[in-house]
Amino acid sequence: MAKARRPAPGAGDNAPPPDWAALRREFPALERWTYFELANKAPLPRCVDAAIADYLRDTREEAGINAHSQAKVAEAREAVARLVDAPASCIAFLKNTSEGINTVARGLRLQPGDNVLIPEDEYWSSVFGFRLLEADGVEVRWVRPVDGVHFPVEAFIARMDAKTRAVAASWVSYVSGARIDVPALTRACRERGIVSVIDAIQAVGVLDLSFAGSGADVIAGGSHKGLLSMPGVGILYLRPEVQARIRPSHGGQHGFVAGQGKEAPLRPWEDARRYEGGNFNYLGLWALARTAGFLRGIGLRHVEARVRALAERLVERAEARGLRVITPRAWEERAGITTIAVAGDPDQVVKRLREKRILANVRGAGAIRVSPHFFNTEEEVDRLVAAL
Repeated sequence: MAKARRPAPGAGDNAPPPDWAALRREFPALERWTYFELANKAPLPRCVDAAIADYLRDTREEAGINAHSQAKVAEAREAVARLVDAPASCIAFLKNTSEGINTVARGLRLQPGDNVLIPEDEYWSSVFGFRLLEADGVEVRWVRPVDGVHFPVEAFIARMDAKTRAVAASWVSYVSGARIDVPALTRACRERGIVSVIDAIQAVGVLDLSFAGSGADVIAGGSHKGLLSMPGVGILYLRPEVQARIRPSHGGQHGFVAGQGKEAPLRPWEDARRYEGGNFNYLGLWALARTAGFLRGIGLRHVEARVRALAERLVERAEARGLRVITPRAWEERAGITTIAVAGDPDQVVKRLREKRILANVRGAGAIRVSPHFFNTEEEVDRLVAAL
């Protein structure tokens, strides 16, 4: 599988491995819960508490002089760009992943007879955003996994033709946890003039990835999972060369150069800011700037290595107890999400786990989804498997 790693290390990547026990103490919820639900939402670290307190202090004591500060927006944009290895000029802030994908789906101006490829197990963000175009004569073509789990590049290529305009796929499946070979897929798309649209919400903050190095034309994600922040901030990355192909689907004050008369020719920004609309989720951006810095200080290389060690232990322990792991074994084909088949009703299994203060999730027929992160411990992995 091709790599999409950053060419230069993050702030913490060259440091020795972090003190994971100390970092765990930055998450107050972990004092009461065993948390394996990162693929749903993150427990919030203390730096988010600090960001919220600073925002409220500014609004209460300083009349909010910085509450809607564009300098704070720029600070968050730079923090995210450094974390994901992308130029800040390629990053737009929206509400969530879905809005980012919908912005692209509408902005591509697809014509009747054009088609878009989507994996069968894709999350609703891509499915609904592009299926809305069926009313305009656009065809959605489903890509099937070769074995129920894997989506090799060849499976996408087999569905491409001269009318394929876009491929929309998740970097990591929210159901099986399988990882797509994004660099190979985006290379195949670019060779054929097809726009690649990648949902990275289950990969960003978990894998040591590079948006710029992935070759993707578009990457969408959100703030509330691997980025460890609150919901309500969507991140939309657009490669400079593709921005000219994607027309903004809505207009707002932050998408255009300031100071224009209402009847003057429109002057949208010449970078990804053209896709932004009205007021931002300013509180969410204050928090995201902190968590992006927090993650960069740890180093995504260390984060991925820790997640890998815990996930591999989970697979080993589960299989030793006779449980069937649906997620691929090879690390290059997966991330943190581990989907395990269970006997009986998975909803009842998750309910019983919750009674033991262990949080996991139901995904897929007859299976639960477990998503360890760097703040988990080996003992928690063993306790989860024993509880199954």
